[in-house]
Amino acid sequence: MATPTNAANAMQLPLADIHQPAAVGWWPMAPGWWFVIALALLTLTALTVVGYRRIWQPWRLQRSRQQQADALILELEQQWQQLKLTNVSERQHYIIQLQTRLKIWLTWLCPGRYNLASQTDSQWLASLENQAAGIFSDSSKSLLKDGQYRLPANIKESDLEQLHQQACQWIARSTRTSQQPESQSGTALSNTGREAD
Repeated sequence: MATPTNAANAMQLPLADIHQPAAVGWWPMAPGWWFVIALALLTLTALTVVGYRRIWQPWRLQRSRQQQADALILELEQQWQQLKLTNVSERQHYIIQLQTRLKIWLTWLCPGRYNLASQTDSQWLASLENQAAGIFSDSSKSLLKDGQYRLPANIKESDLEQLHQQACQWIARSTRTSQQPESQSGTALSNTGREAD
């Protein structure tokens, strides 16, 4: 048991005071924490890149394709309205215009898949039918194949109107069902299509 004398002797000893350790900070920055921070930043960057490639980029390309399809359909509708006001001799010209635009659209829609420049009429129609999946009727396919060689009087307006409607329907539907163009620009479609005018 400690006596008051022992306590007084202990006070006279030349001992330093006991120092308490500093309180632990709210963020101990040990090397492991730096590794965790770096790993979290790397993961966040990877998720951002993957999100951009998988979500934003396809959405942007789909929106661009939809705008191009709308512009092409509007252009075809305007030409169709002009054709209805003009004489019968312009029917061949409309068929040629429609063929040109459908070929350009098919090439733009599936880049690298179809080499339409070297295909015959039957071959490019088979390529179109492959993408269109039964939209075009036999009379429409016949007009696309040899309509530009027929006499204008032999081209029925009802068949031509059916071809026009089916072409617009396929263009509108194709933006939802086909593969994404990888790096095609939509302006190439409009510019190339107008060269044939």
